[in-house]
Amino acid sequence: MVNNLPFKKGNRLELEDHPGAIVLDGLQEYASQLEGPLAIDLFSGAGGVSLGLEQAGFNVILGVDRNPDAVATHRAYFPGVSMEADLSRLDTVDAIVDSLSGIQVDLVAGCPPCQTFSRASQGINRHLASKSDSPQPDSRRDLWEYFRLLIEKLSPEALLMENVPEICFGEYTGIFRKQISSLEKLGYTLYPRIVSTDDYGVPQKRQRLIIVGLKSPVPFSWPDLVESPFTLRDAIGDLPHAEPGVDQITATYATPTMTGLLGYYREGVQSPDLDVIYDHSARRVRDDDLKAFKQLTPDMKYSDLEDEVDGTTIKRYRDDIFKDKYNRLSWDEPSRTITAHIAKDGYWYIHPEKDRTLTIREAARIQTFPDNFRFSGFPTSQYHQIGEAVPPILARELGKRLIAALSSGSTRTDNLDQTDTTTTSSVLPPSSRDVLQALEAYQDLEEDSEWRKPWRNSGDYWQNLVGMIMFREMDVPSISGQWSNIKNMWATPEDYINDHNHDADSPRLDALVAYGLRHFDMPFRRLAEFLESGDPGAMNPETIANDILDIDGFTPAMVEEALSLSGRSETVIGQAPPRRMAARLYGESTWENNVNSRMILTRSLGDVVEADRYGRFIEISEEFCGSDPECNDCPMNKICVTGRQSSSSRFRLM
Repeated sequence: MVNNLPFKKGNRLELEDHPGAIVLDGLQEYASQLEGPLAIDLFSGAGGVSLGLEQAGFNVILGVDRNPDAVATHRAYFPGVSMEADLSRLDTVDAIVDSLSGIQVDLVAGCPPCQTFSRASQGINRHLASKSDSPQPDSRRDLWEYFRLLIEKLSPEALLMENVPEICFGEYTGIFRKQISSLEKLGYTLYPRIVSTDDYGVPQKRQRLIIVGLKSPVPFSWPDLVESPFTLRDAIGDLPHAEPGVDQITATYATPTMTGLLGYYREGVQSPDLDVIYDHSARRVRDDDLKAFKQLTPDMKYSDLEDEVDGTTIKRYRDDIFKDKYNRLSWDEPSRTITAHIAKDGYWYIHPEKDRTLTIREAARIQTFPDNFRFSGFPTSQYHQIGEAVPPILARELGKRLIAALSSGSTRTDNLDQTDTTTTSSVLPPSSRDVLQALEAYQDLEEDSEWRKPWRNSGDYWQNLVGMIMFREMDVPSISGQWSNIKNMWATPEDYINDHNHDADSPRLDALVAYGLRHFDMPFRRLAEFLESGDPGAMNPETIANDILDIDGFTPAMVEEALSLSGRSETVIGQAPPRRMAARLYGESTWENNVNSRMILTRSLGDVVEADRYGRFIEISEEFCGSDPECNDCPMNKICVTGRQSSSSRFRLM
C-alpha cells in the first residue's frame, strides 16, 4: 500500500431490464390493466421509494430521474416506465401528463434533490459565497415547483414528499413555507413530520422531513415506532470478511437462519445465489489512512487522533475544520446517516472492526436494500445511488399507512367548528390559512394596552429589543402602563443616542435607574449606534447577543424573535409557549426540545411571516395555552386538534 493510490475506476455493472419494462407511449395501456393503487415516483433515483411502495401494495408505474445509472437500476427492478428525463423542463412535465391521460393516479411521490438544504451544503455555500461577489443560486431549490406542478396537473388522491429537516429552519424556511402553502391551496390536507428512520425499522440514524398530503377528508396515521431500533450488527454482522481493494463482485455466504432483518435482506434471493453475496467489496486503503483507522474507536473524533504514528503523518486534513472527518461506526448502535458523499471517500463509515470503509453491500443493507437488489454503473455511482436513496423500509411503512387512508372509504367532512372526542388521528389538522384566519379574527389585540408585551405590536426591531431587555423580569400587569413612556422616549435608536448626550439628569438615566437598569446604559448605547450604522452585523443574532448587548441571560434566540416580530426574518425560534401551542394545534403529543414543534411553528404561520400575526401567536400562547390550558376562552379552540379531540375543555398535555 502507498500513500498516493493510483486511480482505479473499478468494474462497471450492467443490469438487464425488467421483463415488464415499457416505454412512455405504452403507459396508459399498461396502467389500465393493473389492479390496486397506482403510484409514480419522481426524482426516483435507484428506486428506494419505489421498492418500499411496491412492498406496501402500490403499483409503481413510472419512475423519473436524470441520472442514467439510477434509471438503469430502476428499470432492472420495476415494471412500467423508468424514464431518464429532466424534471425541471416543462416538456418533461407535459409528456408525463399526456402519457397518463385518463388514468387516475393515486399517489405521486417525490424527493426533490435535497443536498442544497443540508448542513454540509449550507457550509459549502457560505464558503463559496465568501469567495465571490455574486454567488450563483442553486436551481435545485426550485425543483419542488415542478413536483407541485405535476401534483396540480395529475390531481392524485395522495402525495408523499421527502427532504432534509434543514429546509424547515434558517435561511431556507421560506421555501418550506411555500411548499406547505402551495400544496394546501391545491386542496390537500398536509401532515408534515420530521422522522428518524431508526424509529421505523431502519438500522440507521437518519432524520428526514416527510410531507404526506391527502385530498379526501380522511385522516392519516403515522406508522408505529419500533420498540427497539436495529443496530449495525443487526444489519451487517452476518456478512463474510471483505478485504479492502479486492475486486470481489461476489463473496461466499454461509446462510444462517433467516429471521427478522436478516430474513428481509435474504428473502428475495433465489437459487443459485443462496450462498452468494454480491458487491461485497470495499475501497483500497492508503497506508497513512490505515494507521489512522487502527487508532480510531467509535467514541473518538478525527480531532482526537495523534498527528503522527511511527513517524508517519496520519492527519491529512485540518482537524480544526474537519473534526469528524473520520468516523468508526459502532456495532451496538444504528449507523450514522448514509449520504451521497459516501461516493467520494467513505471516511465517515469505517467498519466497526475492520480497518476499511464500508462495502457497497454493507451500505445498501444499512439503507435497507435487500441482497438481491444491485446497482448499475461503476462503484462510485453505486455508492452515490445508495447514499441518496430513501430507505425502502421507511417508504414501505409510509406506503402501508397511505393505502389504509386511501382505502378507508370515509366520506366524513371534518367541520372545524365541531368537537371530535376520538383519537388525535381522527381529527383533521388545520391548514396554515385556518391558523392565520383565527389569528386575524382575534379582536382583543388592537391597542398596545391590550398586549401582554406591547412591543410585539410595534413591528420595529429596535423597540422589540428594548422591550425584551427592559421588561423581561417585570410582571405582565405592570408592563402596559410603563411601555408607552419608553416607546415615546426612545422610538428610534437615534432618540436614545441623542438622549445619551444629555447631562447626568437626563430622562434616559432617570428611566434606567427607575427600572434598575442603570448598568444597561452602555450596552443600549452600543446597540443603538450599531443599528444606526447600517452594519449588516446588526441583523446577526450572535453578534447582537454576544458582542453588543453583553447582558446576562439575553440570548441569540431572543434576537431571532425580535427579527421575526419586526418582519426582518422568516425564521421563528419560538420559546416554550408558542412551540407548545403549535404542537397542540396539530395534535403532536410532545413539544419539549422537539424539532417537530419548531417545524410545526414554522408551518403554522403561512408562507410569509407577518410580524403582527407572529406577535398574536405568541401572545395567545402565553395567555391561554399554558401547562393547564384555558381552551374554552382560547381563540384557537375551533381549529386546535388537541382541543377538539379532548372530552374536557380543560386538560393537561405534558
